[in-house]
Amino acid sequence: MAGPRLLLAGLALAGAAVCLLALAASDLQKAAVPVRNAVRRLTAAERTATALAQAELGWIPPQLWMAGRLGVALVLALIGWVWFGLVVLGLLTGLVAYHLLGVGLEMRRRRAEARRQAALLEGLRYGAAVMARSGNASQMIEALAASGPFEARRVFSAVRSDNDQPAATLLDGVERTRGQIADPLFDDFALALSLHWRQGGRLVPALEALVGDWEQTLRLQR
Repeated sequence: MAGPRLLLAGLALAGAAVCLLALAASDLQKAAVPVRNAVRRLTAAERTATALAQAELGWIPPQLWMAGRLGVALVLALIGWVWFGLVVLGLLTGLVAYHLLGVGLEMRRRRAEARRQAALLEGLRYGAAVMARSGNASQMIEALAASGPFEARRVFSAVRSDNDQPAATLLDGVERTRGQIADPLFDDFALALSLHWRQGGRLVPALEALVGDWEQTLRLQR
C-alpha cells in the first residue's frame, strides 16, 4: 500500500509544480528580462573592450566608446532630420553613422592585428634563435624588448623585467600584456612560456611549432 501512495503523492507534487510554474510563467519572464538585458550589456562591453585592445585603443573605456558611438549617431540623426526635414532620412543618417563607426573600428583592429602578428612571428623566430644559443626565457624577452622587430619590441617591453627577478614576475608581466593587447598569437606564446616555466621542458621546439602553425593559419586566412 505504501508504494501506490508514494507514487500518487509524487504525481500530485509534480502536477502542483507544473501548475505553479504555468501560473508564474509570465512573472518569471518579466523578472528574467532585466537579467537578460544585463548579460547582453556585459557581453557587448566585453566584446567592445577586446576590439579596442586589439585595435591598440585599449586606453578608451568600452562604455565610453559605446556611448560616444551612440551619441554621434544620435547627433547626426538629429542634424539629418533638421537638414532634410524628414524623420526617415534623419534615422537613416544616424544608422549609417553608427555602422560606419563600427566598420572603422573593425578595419583599424584588423590592420593593427595583422601588423602586430607579423612582428610577433618574426620576433618569436628571433627569440627561438636566442634560446637555441644557450639563452633562457628571460634573456629571450630581454633581447626581444631591446632589439626585436619594432612592433614586437613594444609588446615585449611591457613584459620585460630585470634578469635577477624570478620567473613568476616575468609571468605576471606576460599575463598583464595579454590583457592589454588581447592577441590570440600572444595568448599561445604566453601558454607555451607558462608551461615552460612551471613544468620545465624545451621551449625552442614549442616556439618553432607555434610559429609554423600560425604562419599556416595566417596564409589560410588570406
